[in-house]
Amino acid sequence: MGRVSDARQRLLDATIDLIWQNSYGAVTVDDICERAGVKKGSFYYFFPSKTDLVVAAALSGRAVNIKKGQFMAPWDMRPVVEKMASGVRSYELTSA
Repeated sequence: MGRVSDARQRLLDATIDLIWQNSYGAVTVDDICERAGVKKGSFYYFFPSKTDLVVAAALSGRAVNIKKGQFMAPWDMRPVVEKMASGVRSYELTSA
């Protein structure tokens, strides 16, 4: 029987915390992995992209604050908005 890991949950928790404190654009996959205490390969094992992780975090039922970074172009948020709109019923986008 394989070992049970809580890495996925740690990634979700780290993402929610970091994006709440900063902004979507300011948080990197490296930041998330460092906060969660997991290797980058584990991140990509569970989630194809940072946006997919944010959608999973929102679907967890916890509030996710998705702020566009101050120096991030609005069109760079398009993939986030589209994925959120396709998978999550209620979300809020704000400017930093």
